[in-house]
Amino acid sequence: MASNNNSVKISNPRVRFAPSPTGELHIGSARTALFNYLFAKRYGGTFVLRIEDTDKVRNTQESLKNLVDGMNWLGIHWDEGVDENNPLDSSKDRGDFGPYLQSARWQNQLNAAVKLIELGHAYDCDCPPQETFGTGKCKCYDRQKELHDIPHEEKSIKFRINPGPPVVVHDLIRGEVMFRREDIQDFVIVRPGGLPTYNFAVVIDDAAMEMTHIIRGEDHLSNTPKQILVYEALQLKVPEFAHIPLIHGPDGSKMSKRHGAVTVHEYKNEGFLPEAFVNYLARLGWNDDTDREIYSLADLEELFNLKQVSSSPACFDREKLLWFNGKYIRELSDEELFEKSLPFLGKYVKPDDLNESTRKWLL
Repeated sequence: MASNNNSVKISNPRVRFAPSPTGELHIGSARTALFNYLFAKRYGGTFVLRIEDTDKVRNTQESLKNLVDGMNWLGIHWDEGVDENNPLDSSKDRGDFGPYLQSARWQNQLNAAVKLIELGHAYDCDCPPQETFGTGKCKCYDRQKELHDIPHEEKSIKFRINPGPPVVVHDLIRGEVMFRREDIQDFVIVRPGGLPTYNFAVVIDDAAMEMTHIIRGEDHLSNTPKQILVYEALQLKVPEFAHIPLIHGPDGSKMSKRHGAVTVHEYKNEGFLPEAFVNYLARLGWNDDTDREIYSLADLEELFNLKQVSSSPACFDREKLLWFNGKYIRELSDEELFEKSLPFLGKYVKPDDLNESTRKWLL
């Protein structure tokens, strides 16, 4: 592991949160969005929301709405990206690098795949997905003339892993992480039918949107060497990478439903304040080398530094979150507490029916 260089100056970075709308906003995804947002704010950059909506089976409009609503509740507002009220309408996108729906960018991705074939970095393949030899090469590797006239619906496009030195990921949190090329197999970049895969599409989109830093969960680290090779093959500038630790439950395993609520929506419905939740999320894996606990979003925007993000998994502690929530609740004025409590009194009190005397009594 090489040590990080603390003297590197960061100016006007472009970062993105690129979720797939296949469910509600997960705690881990919310923290990834928060860290990207804080990094952009800290260094006068741009925070982009791009939607990776190519999974047509699992993607739903409701999930996309829940995702947008969750980020708005947390106060994580994007500078560029899909429209808050009409995220599926690319004509309403905000920013100069749209469209911000991945499915609307497939032609650019396909053009890049064709270019890789022309450059000798990719090839057509009609093998079953898992059929490879010990070298990681499938039988299509050396019979490209036979495949030339096969309809694209029946063949995929694979990226060719050529012999060479190890692929080194210069990670801003983990230092240098090395991957041997012998351990990386040729991989599909376009599926039969012409749909680009995630590992390929994300590179083309990030490059086209001029992303300078890719901040994401460590579960994506194993994808990074493949993506770097695609950047290099297309002679694109490789962005900086930072892989943040996963969030674990109290038992040390990856956070899941067996540990309790795992989505932002669930905590909102339980009565947690967004300010408390953001404060707690930021402290899961980051600290400014002090004993301080309470940070407003404005504080975090001023102080956040990737160099202070731990490379070790963060442990989610519900009791600690409750402590944060209590601290923030006690700071509310009576009027603020009353207004925030009204949604939870809806079973008994209808705000529109409150007269002044009842309001004063409740207050």
